[in-house]
Amino acid sequence: MDETREYLLENLAYSQALKAIGYVQGVGEAPMDAPRENLTGDPYFTDGYRVVLWVASTPTDIADIKVLPWRQPPLHSSPDASN
Repeated sequence: MDETREYLLENLAYSQALKAIGYVQGVGEAPMDAPRENLTGDPYFTDGYRVVLWVASTPTDIADIKVLPWRQPPLHSSPDASN
């Protein structure tokens, strides 16, 4: 879930289509040791945050995207990081 959220954010930012972004608390965390299931029963993991995106009407340089200081999702390390 989180990778898809960040992919969308990055894709829109690099295409100069975002004016501002912010994160809000969503459904709550679903860690790897306690995944949730989607409608078809597939497991998913999430930090529980949602991203709020303001789409720009004109091209906006990535350095000019306003990042709102609402919440900040935790940084995740790869599962292999402890090895």
